Order: sequence, then C-alpha cells, then structure tokens
Amino acid sequence: MTILPAAGALAQVAEGRVYVRRIEFEGVTGIDDRVLRREMLQLEGAYLNTVSLDESLRRLEGLPYVASASAALRPVENGVVDIVVTIEESPARRYGGGGGYSESLRTSLHAYYIDENFLGAGRRLAFSLEGSELRSSAELSYTDPYARRGGVSRTIALESRRIERLTTDASPLDADLAGVTLEYGYPMALSGDAGRSAGPLGRLVRDARARLPTAEVRDRSPVLDEILESLQTTACCQSIRFGLDLRRAELAPSAGAGPQLLEWVAANGDRDDAGRTTQIAEADLRVGWRRDTRDRPIFAERGIEQTLSFGFALPGSDAEYYVADYDVTAYRPLGARWTARLRGRLGFGAAYGGDTTSLPPYLNWFAGGPLTVRGYRENGLGPRDGNGRPYGGNLLLSAQLELLTPWPERWRDRARVGFFLDAGNVFSTEDVAFTDDAGRRLDYGFDASALRTSVGLAAEVAIPLGILRVSYGIPLDADDDHPNPFLRDDVERFQISIGVDY
Repeated sequence: MTILPAAGALAQVAEGRVYVRRIEFEGVTGIDDRVLRREMLQLEGAYLNTVSLDESLRRLEGLPYVASASAALRPVENGVVDIVVTIEESPARRYGGGGGYSESLRTSLHAYYIDENFLGAGRRLAFSLEGSELRSSAELSYTDPYARRGGVSRTIALESRRIERLTTDASPLDADLAGVTLEYGYPMALSGDAGRSAGPLGRLVRDARARLPTAEVRDRSPVLDEILESLQTTACCQSIRFGLDLRRAELAPSAGAGPQLLEWVAANGDRDDAGRTTQIAEADLRVGWRRDTRDRPIFAERGIEQTLSFGFALPGSDAEYYVADYDVTAYRPLGARWTARLRGRLGFGAAYGGDTTSLPPYLNWFAGGPLTVRGYRENGLGPRDGNGRPYGGNLLLSAQLELLTPWPERWRDRARVGFFLDAGNVFSTEDVAFTDDAGRRLDYGFDASALRTSVGLAAEVAIPLGILRVSYGIPLDADDDHPNPFLRDDVERFQISIGVDY
C-alpha cells in the first residue's frame, strides 16, 4: 500500500488545506464500486487527510479479494485534487480439502468451497463437508458484512450433523442434528460508515489521528502516535455477535450405550413409547464477544485473543439449558527468541427449569490431551459412565503455560518447540447418577484436588493440513493405580494431533 502524490499535488499540500473532489478506482474487474467505497475513511468533498487515506488503503488490503492497494493524487485546480486508487485483485474463490487426526477423534477428512466476493458484492458464501468414523457434517453459510449501517454483518447458516460417538472411547450414540442460524455481528471498529459512527472511542481515535496530518508531524510525536495506534488496534479487533439457532435433534442410543445416556434419553425431549428414542426441538439465543490483538494468527509473539460465548435454550424448548464458555490466550515475548503463551479456558453449562434433567450429553466437555492436559489420554479425564467409558461433564477448567522458541531458525515461520505446564479437569456438578460396575455411587463433582497437572516438551509445525502438535508429557499427580478403575487416570505420555479444531 502506497500513496504517490504528483508533484503539483505536493505543492498544493504544502500551501495549505487541499480538498478531494473525486475518488476513482482503477484495475477493478470483479468488485462492485460500492464494496470498495465503504472501506474508505477519506471521503469525497472533504479535506485531504493522509492518515485517513493511509488507513483506507490498509482496510482495502484487508479485504480477502484485494492483493494490494495504492493511491495517487491528481491535481485538478488550486487546492483541489482527485485520488486515484489502483487495486490489484486476488482470487476470491477457494476450494480444497484435507484431513486431521487425533487420538480421541481418529482420522477425519474435509472438503470446502468459499467465495469471499459472491457475485462481486463483497459477500461470503461457504460450503463445507466433514466426515470420520465417529461423525459427519455439512454446513452452508452466507454472510453479508454490511447488512446494516455501521458495518453490522448478517450470517445465515444451515447445518446437518450425524454423531455415532462423541469420542473413540465413549459409548455409542446415534444422533442426528439439523439447524438453521441467523446471526448479526457488531464490530467495535473504525470501518467505512462505522468509522464515522463507531462510538466515542472510534471518534476519539479518528479525531486525534486527524490532528497528525503528515508523516513528518507523526515522526515528531512517536509516543502519541503509538498510543493512538494501540487504541485503534483495540477498537478494530473486537466484535459482538447475537444469534438465534433453531435446532432439531434425534437421539437413539445404540447397543452398548451407558446407563447415563439411556436415562437422559428416557427422561428428556419428545420420547417414543419405549423411551429408547427422543426428539428435541429447541430455539437457542447466542451471544458472543471476541477481541484479538495478536500480531499474527499463527505463532503469535505478542497480544491477547479472547472469546466469550453464551448460549441459552429459550423456555418452551424440549431441552432447556444454558452454556457459557470463556477462552483466553495471551502471548508475551521473553528476550529475543522466546515467547510465553498462557491459555485458560472455563466452560460451564446446566439445565434450568424442572423438565430437563441435565445438560444434553452431546454438549458435554471433555479433558485430557493436546489442548487441555497433556500427558493424560485425550478426552479421558473426568466422569465415566456405567460402562467405564468417558462421559464428559458440564464444568471444564484448564490452563496451559508454554515457553516456545522457533527451531530450527530457518523454520521460524513454520515451527515452534518448547516446554509446558498444564493443569485442568472436567467435572459433573448436576444431578447425574454415576455408579461403577459394582453399583457403588461415584462423585465427579468439583474438587480442587482432582485438578491434574503435567509438564513436558512440545512442538508445533504448520503443515498444509493445519497445525501438527507433538508432545511428551509427564503427569505430576496422576492417580493411575486407584483400586477402582472408574476413578483411575489414563496416562498417555506421547501424543500427536494434526489439523484438529477443538
């Protein structure tokens, strides 16, 4: 992105304020003009502001179908210029496939098609398919990033999923889920029309930057410019989402299913006469917040990524429950080569009212493995059903502290190795009856002494399928010799996963 003023325009700028008569776009073949204009903070008929123009070019290059953007000033008359923006387009359509692997989910394959600039209108159309021996899914979504003034986006999505097991070790579960989602996203950002109505913070940053009109002045005020940059980063990297999901699920536990799953099916939803199958229709209200100040999406070295989501099945749904999930990852450089990465996650869900006995089993959390507590069998910690298989729980606590460095140096953008300290577990705080094979009652409620910890070595490598994660963990407090196998921890020191999105 560059700004190239003509010699005459430079003379006009030196003499005083310059007005912009018109903004023109060149090199555009497949993008509607309005799609580009809504990214411009520099407006026609306004004073020339090189800061706003530079930010406009940054925003244009942030579009997935724009490879580069540059601007030139064309003198019209004394004190008036036109801005000519040259656009180099990049392919808007992407398609392909790949796969993944983890101990608990086994091998999976996926295919996708994405058009980031559907019909030239800057809208996103996406279709994906995924399948494995445990589950399969298909999803179609359509996003209009400027459905409302202020950069409010609207997404409509259709989804169909079939689940045969939640994990490799879990009891069999024959579940079919289908749903439609309507979601609106509200950016807390400086963006096109949103930049002019982004609230007090957006106006503060924009007005303050406007007082630094030239690079020369900004160079004389590096501290102030750094503060403004950090404020703008905070403003432009947050969003709030509101959505409504209409979902229908049919659960039919297969032979060998655990008693907890059978009891949930028999007590919830629209059950058949034998109580072996249940259908659940629900309307879910979804609220989410995301803030991302990382310096890069993969192998970040500084910044924080936070997501907070809340789901609430509206009263009258066949299953009435709520779910909250907070996930935060912070990055901080240590010296010239090392980066500290701290990740924490808290998830909780529960049924409400008197008709739903507990959180639906397919929404349970699991713990153990690459993204929770390494050194323990993936998804193997926490509650077990009456068959001794992982059942998951409604409360998840996990934390990971890692010290990472690029190695070898020539793979700096592709690989990290280092040390880790993990802690966490999953618990069941609802009224779910757990018993062992002898019929003795088991308590999987929250207990701080049940949090499991581990240390070890880890490596991450970016490959075409995603991120390859390899770790060797040493459990620090594993109860792997408990006399009751239902309370025994499964230790698994060496673990590997590829391209799995948890």
